[in-house]
Order: sequence, then C-alpha cells, then structure tokens
Amino acid sequence: MNFNRTSLSQDLLKVRLVSSEEIAENWQLDITSFENSNLTLEQVVSWWNKYKKGVYALYNNSEVLGYISCWPVTFAAYEGLISGVKLEHQICDKDIVSDPKLAEQSYWYIGSIMLSIKYRKSRLLIKFLNDSIVNILIDLKSDKEISLCAFAYSLEGERILSRLKFDKHLEACQSSHGHSIYIAKLTVENLKMQLMLAIP
Repeated sequence: MNFNRTSLSQDLLKVRLVSSEEIAENWQLDITSFENSNLTLEQVVSWWNKYKKGVYALYNNSEVLGYISCWPVTFAAYEGLISGVKLEHQICDKDIVSDPKLAEQSYWYIGSIMLSIKYRKSRLLIKFLNDSIVNILIDLKSDKEISLCAFAYSLEGERILSRLKFDKHLEACQSSHGHSIYIAKLTVENLKMQLMLAIP
C-alpha cells in the first residue's frame, strides 16, 4: 500500500508524546493487537514514570493509529535481554534509566511497535518509526554510539527490524521466550540516516 493513496491527510497526522491519561489506552491497544503481550498496565506506568519520553503515538485528529515505545535501560538489563534470558515482563522500574542520566545513555530497548493493520504495509509505518525514534533520542549527541535491541514477536516484526537494518542476534529457538532477538549498534546520526533511507 502506498501512503500517498490512503485517505489520510498528512496535515492531520501528528506524532507526539503520550500523556499519563493515554498510557492505559495505548497499553490496551497492545493487549488487543498482540496475543503474546504479557505486560501489565502497572508495569508500563512504572516504566513511564521513570522515563516520560518513552512512548510516542501517531494520531489522525483524535484517532490513535499506532504507537512505539523505546526505553533507556541499564547495561545489566540490556545484557539480560540480548542474552535471551531476561523476559520483557521481568524489566522493572529499576532497569529503566531516568531523564537526568540520558546524555550518556547507551542502551535502549524497543518494547512495542504497533500500527493500525491497514497501514502496516505502507510507508507510513517507517515514517512513523523515523519521527518517533528521532524524537526519543533527541537529547543525545549525534556522535553518541548507542545499542538498541528488540524482540520480533512475528514474521512481520522480523521484516520491520530487518528493513531498519537491525541484525538478528539470536534465533527464536535460542531464547528462553521463543522469539528472535535483534540488535543494532551505531551512532545517533547514523541511526537517523538509516531510518531515512528505509522510507520508500
């Protein structure tokens, strides 16, 4: 599907931070979209209270079309996640790095990428990811090297991460949760360039 052929007006599309009142709405979207989602609302709220820039949503007027969550995590949490031992629901608020330390933050976990089904194969998806991740990492210096990781919960998730030039770190059979693990290690500036190149 081509973004330019959808009925959406680009002028009405807005990517912005999610407020405390909207956290529950986005969590519910995650639960209904992904059967294997096992995060409780309380967990998501505890993460958000540590880092309030971690969730961005795409709106068409007041309609939520999708959202992405990306969290700064400690080195120990990151190592546990990419080793395939630590599960998402085992991330606690102590694993999330708070705002004052972000200037030197190196390790990030992409928790959820959700977009309305009818737009998942359009360029809107990558454009949304680009705008969101650039905003999430805006406080970091452009030459800062960062490490990102994400779990692929579906074949579509694997395609998205591959398109974003993430490397498969572990096969699904090698992780304790049965999902492939993808990682990327690059500077903030290179990540921005990579995201722009991924937009068709």
